[in-house]
Amino acid sequence: MNEVMNLSDDINVITAEIKSYQQIAGQSIFEIGRRLKHVKEHDLVHGEFGKWLKEHVNFTERQARRFMQVVDEFKTDDVVRIGSSKIFEVLQLPQEIDRQQFIEEPHTIPSTGEEKTVNEMTVRELREVKKSLKEKEKQLQQAEEKAKLAQKEATQARKSEQLTRKQLAELEQQEPQIVEREVVKEVEVESKEHINIINELKDKNVELKDTADFYKQKADALSKDVDDIQLEESSMNYIANKNVHNLIAYMDEFLKDVVVSSLMRGSIATASDATKELLDSRIEAFQEFLNDLKIAKTGRKIS
Repeated sequence: MNEVMNLSDDINVITAEIKSYQQIAGQSIFEIGRRLKHVKEHDLVHGEFGKWLKEHVNFTERQARRFMQVVDEFKTDDVVRIGSSKIFEVLQLPQEIDRQQFIEEPHTIPSTGEEKTVNEMTVRELREVKKSLKEKEKQLQQAEEKAKLAQKEATQARKSEQLTRKQLAELEQQEPQIVEREVVKEVEVESKEHINIINELKDKNVELKDTADFYKQKADALSKDVDDIQLEESSMNYIANKNVHNLIAYMDEFLKDVVVSSLMRGSIATASDATKELLDSRIEAFQEFLNDLKIAKTGRKIS
């Protein structure tokens, strides 16, 4: 019967003994990994590595890979100092994370806000940090996807704006129609239909330009704040408020410059029918503009 050594009642002694055995365990993992790697690399079992693992050392191939990974990715001192449980946790980090840098640098524990190195953490704290890193990586990917989408939308809006400009330029270059009046000479007057088409294209051009500018600003905001998703909403609110204030400023300037005075009323009353028709088309355009503003106030947000 094996003799059982009596344990000390001194907590300092017990602590030191546990740390000693942890170091022994860590060293054992490293040495086992070295030997497994040696067997595989030198083909000491003649192509039957998996069979040898199962029958002679009671390892699965997955377990063996983890032990060999320890040898490839860590120093002997790290394994001894940190311990086997935390080493295997660190092994599960994404490949793009530098293991050595991760071990040496301090990390913030989400539940406590404390900063600790891997050596100072418990296994539970290390798992918290890993989970936080995974969530941050997911948020980063989502932000990058949104930024790409906003950039794509901005590009499409720019193309539409360029096409509309081209159509507008072609229409403006067309020869005006000749309309005969009762007077002796012929007067060149643009048809109402031609004018309406040009006005519609101009309105469409302005709308597309505003849309393109919005998506460009959105793409810029997302790319600048890609590390912090919470800033996205505030950035977009800032852009929206800025755009609306600009519109208000334009409207104020227009209302100051254009006043329907008594003189203007008299001019309108005595204007020709053709001029009044042109004025009617502008009044309709303004009414549509005001209706669009009212709809926009209660309409859906662009996201």
